[in-house]
Amino acid sequence: MRCLERWWKRTLCRLRRGAEGSSPAPGPYRAPTAPAPPKAPPPERSPPPAPRSSRPAPRHGWALGCLVSLAMGCGFLTWFVEALGHAHGRPWRRAGRRLEAGARRRDDWTGGAAPDVDALEPMARETLAAAWTEVARDEHASVGAFADLSQRLLAAGAPPSLIAQCHRAAIEEIDHAQRAFGIAGAYAGRPIGPAALEMPAAGKRDGSLPELAVETLLD
Repeated sequence: MRCLERWWKRTLCRLRRGAEGSSPAPGPYRAPTAPAPPKAPPPERSPPPAPRSSRPAPRHGWALGCLVSLAMGCGFLTWFVEALGHAHGRPWRRAGRRLEAGARRRDDWTGGAAPDVDALEPMARETLAAAWTEVARDEHASVGAFADLSQRLLAAGAPPSLIAQCHRAAIEEIDHAQRAFGIAGAYAGRPIGPAALEMPAAGKRDGSLPELAVETLLD
């Protein structure tokens, strides 16, 4: 019996030691920690800039801008010349002096429809008559300018088409002068026409076709 009790005690001791060895020893107390905040997403990267081309920029826009500016400048110059009253036909010059006939009372240069002047004051009629007389004198001088140009073209050996155009232009200027003198006479209350034109010495009037073209462009 004693042997059995000893064996039983030893067995219980072994079981207790085995149970104590299998469970870990309690460690020090640790307080619970707060959960870590979520990580922010990485910033988006902008795409890299496109590589610059080594080719020069096209110059079509610059050329178009120059053409538009040139056209506007020519248009303004034309308007300015017409506003000054010097755009009536081709001026006639000799030795750098402008040639124009005076005005006198005559009715053979009157043509075209006459304006209605009954509602105008006398001062307004006088002003309009003087203005239209100047226009008519310019148109009358253009007749001689184109006639003189046709002779110079003949001397330069110009083709017949240019000479024919000069004569057609002179005939058109005759019609313009008659209409302008008719309007001036209607405002003045009497017929008005050109006086005799005093012609200076002709001098040397020949020239090459390029010189005549430049002179025509300047006129």
